[in-house]
Amino acid sequence: MNCKNCNAVMRIDQERKVFFCPYCDSVEPFDGVSKAELQGMLHDAIQDVRKESMKEARERLEREAVMQKTRSAGNRAADVAIFVAQIVLCIFFLLFTIGLFIDFVGVGIVSLLQLILMVSAMILKAKYRKTGVKKWLKLKNACLTGVCFLVVIWFVALMAGETSSGSSHDDSWPTQGFGSELPVPNGTIRYAYSSKNDFSATIKGFSTSAFNAYVEECRESGFNIDEEVLENRFVAYDENDNELVLSLWSHSKELNIQFSKGIVMAEYQWPTGELAERIPQPAAEKSCLVRLNSTGFQIYVGDLTRQQFVQYIMELQEKGFEGYYNGDSDDYYGRKDRLTVSLKFKRGRLLFIDAYESK
Repeated sequence: MNCKNCNAVMRIDQERKVFFCPYCDSVEPFDGVSKAELQGMLHDAIQDVRKESMKEARERLEREAVMQKTRSAGNRAADVAIFVAQIVLCIFFLLFTIGLFIDFVGVGIVSLLQLILMVSAMILKAKYRKTGVKKWLKLKNACLTGVCFLVVIWFVALMAGETSSGSSHDDSWPTQGFGSELPVPNGTIRYAYSSKNDFSATIKGFSTSAFNAYVEECRESGFNIDEEVLENRFVAYDENDNELVLSLWSHSKELNIQFSKGIVMAEYQWPTGELAERIPQPAAEKSCLVRLNSTGFQIYVGDLTRQQFVQYIMELQEKGFEGYYNGDSDDYYGRKDRLTVSLKFKRGRLLFIDAYESK
């Protein structure tokens, strides 16, 4: 029986002995309806209710399937992003571990443990992902806790390693080896580093008068050849061609010292090869070949005057090398086709030539 108002299937209320519409609440009495008709109507009503319930359940399942599919796509994207991030971190820790083992063995060991733990977490995730979310979450949290713990140890060990490694050269003047022949400046040594060929240091608490006094001490120590004196800057060489550069940073009242070992020159010899033949040879008496290969060479030649340096630039330009030179600079850059020649006039008598051909 259908509702007269909305044409919906009416339901039966046996207690009140009426038909009622579940949508517009219309009511019709049972008058004139036999028992068999009532049973048929009741059966139809039950079937209608079942159909509507099944329809609602099907729609609910479809909605949940769409939501599950959306969540699965998001989870896959998140898994890919996390996996890529973990791979990048593993590569970083691997390279960092290799570098740390060279300088700080203890910090390198901690970094290696981090790498092992992170790889283990990735393996456990792949192994236990299908066995249960709770089990995987416990393993993941344990691994993340371990990584965080090792990160803290790593930073502590790194700071300790830097402190222990820096005490040998950051605040002490060398007593032997390269740099020990320099006068010890009066001031607070903030940094001092010495190697086989170089020495550098930074001294705090230096005034202009203290800088001038230290320059005189260096002159008396033998650094008085080819001096170049500018405001707050002093450049000179000793008899072994070692270069000393003193710079005063007046704003911070710090003295910077740069000491470089002299270049050992031998009898003059120009490089051989097709590329070297395309470049004019400078008139020199000594040379020191730094590098020679199929694409170019580097060489020091000397002893030259500035006039000879300028003359050599003119010879290059006559050979077709294009490049600007203002007559006062110590540098020149010339190019001809794919061949490039870079010149630098150093120490007031040495010419550094860097020639290379682009592919």
